[in-house]
Amino acid sequence: MRGMQLSRTCFFLFLGVLISVPVLLNAQATNYDNWWKRIDSLVTERGLYKTALLQVDGLYKKAIAEKAEAQQVRAIVYRIDLMEQLEEYSDTLAVQRLRKEALTAGGAKKALLHTLLADYYLHYYNRYRWQIYDRTRTDGYQKENIRTWGVADFH
Repeated sequence: MRGMQLSRTCFFLFLGVLISVPVLLNAQATNYDNWWKRIDSLVTERGLYKTALLQVDGLYKKAIAEKAEAQQVRAIVYRIDLMEQLEEYSDTLAVQRLRKEALTAGGAKKALLHTLLADYYLHYYNRYRWQIYDRTRTDGYQKENIRTWGVADFH
């Protein structure tokens, strides 16, 4: 009888630990939703793009440390959007950033970054098509700057 009571106690103790571990782990995880709300309010309510960019960079570093790939990709996209407001040549910076991130990424994150890069190329091409068709063909140098690409570089 005493053995049965001891095993029941051990069972409930084990069950309690099993239930509490995910709760404790979840409590320690970063609350990204609140962080994103704070970043959105900096942009939409106050127009503080540089401050929001610093927050996005901090969130991105935290997401890397926690291996939260979805948050990493979201931070990359949000950073590119903010850079469009802050930098004159943000398109070149965006392409460089997406290429760099895609090189080091793996799996689904890599595929998603390549898709975003292709979408960015298409958007840029459609936006500046009239300028691109006026450019002459260039050979013999590395084309890091999307602003120098001709029609053949997009195909």
